[in-house]
Amino acid sequence: MLDSTGTDQLTRLREQTPARLARVHALGLFSEPDAEFDRFASALARESGTDEALAMVNFLGDRQYFAGLWVPPSARDTVAMSRVMSLEHGWCPEVVDRGKALPLYDVCLSPRFRTNEVANEFGIRTYMGAPLFDPQDPTLPIGTVCVIGKQPRPKEDGEQMLAFIKERAQQAQFLLNSRVHEQLL
Repeated sequence: MLDSTGTDQLTRLREQTPARLARVHALGLFSEPDAEFDRFASALARESGTDEALAMVNFLGDRQYFAGLWVPPSARDTVAMSRVMSLEHGWCPEVVDRGKALPLYDVCLSPRFRTNEVANEFGIRTYMGAPLFDPQDPTLPIGTVCVIGKQPRPKEDGEQMLAFIKERAQQAQFLLNSRVHEQLL
């Protein structure tokens, strides 16, 4: 995906992959489901205001890994959700590249985002995500917290979605920072 300067977003993400991958592996967040982040994702989905929300605590390296994942029971038979996703899919790579939150109340209204494989394959219509940063290098985004849903939200929800996901990202960042602090003790 090209950004406004014409730079290929995936090229930039891949350039940072070695540093990001080393950090998420060092934090133990790139190969096994994490019970604490699963609980966080469950609460994130419930509190999001998005019907039948799916929520993730996602870390990026050479791929996306959902260390925390919530799929509502009603969707578990129809959504074949893996904990691994290519960097080419979804909107979290955009959030990591930007280093700031992204609320999309209706992804189909954006020419840039409506062609995303996740929108087409899974019928996702709404997204909100915010970055998580390496606790030891706060300039390096290493992941996201995000909520997706199959129903678009009203345009008026944009500011509320932004405030909600930024607040929840701060909470997840606190959990992440606490882990690093505990590892250093």
